Amino acid sequence: MASPLFNLIEKIIKTGTLRVQTETGEITTFGDGSGDPVAIRFTDRQAQDLIAKDPPLALGEMYMQGRFLVEEGDIYDFLSLVRRNTLATVYNPLMLMKLFWRTGLAQLSTRLPINRNRKNVSHHYDLTPPLFRLFLDEDWQYSCAYFDPRIFRWMRPSLPRNATSPEN
Repeated sequence: MASPLFNLIEKIIKTGTLRVQTETGEITTFGDGSGDPVAIRFTDRQAQDLIAKDPPLALGEMYMQGRFLVEEGDIYDFLSLVRRNTLATVYNPLMLMKLFWRTGLAQLSTRLPINRNRKNVSHHYDLTPPLFRLFLDEDWQYSCAYFDPRIFRWMRPSLPRNATSPEN
């Protein structure tokens, strides 16, 4: 089956074994047959097309949506196989351009507008008084302590059982 995704996979997977099953049940094998095989399956044609257009973005999305399934091996085996075959390869100029564009937009969006950064900080740190009452004392004081491991080892036998680590 000649599809943009299969053309891309054929360019990438030279060593190892990758079996790809389409939504119609057609199975195509890529690579030289070495190593443990990895088998993937697509649940719909649109998932294949999206991954072919923008693999770095769409692969994770299709996997999380259950439209890209790893049937033999696991996701780490699949990513390892792709990585082994792409160490010195950039897919194509369009993908490289998309990667730089996405990276630039991400950098820009974290810096502009400045007021959004203030909102993000507020969202994480402006918590309600009932929450602070759970762990602060009457004066709303909080302290942090550093324990010297050598002293802690010396004190450990005298601590009650519930104060020690679960291993003991």
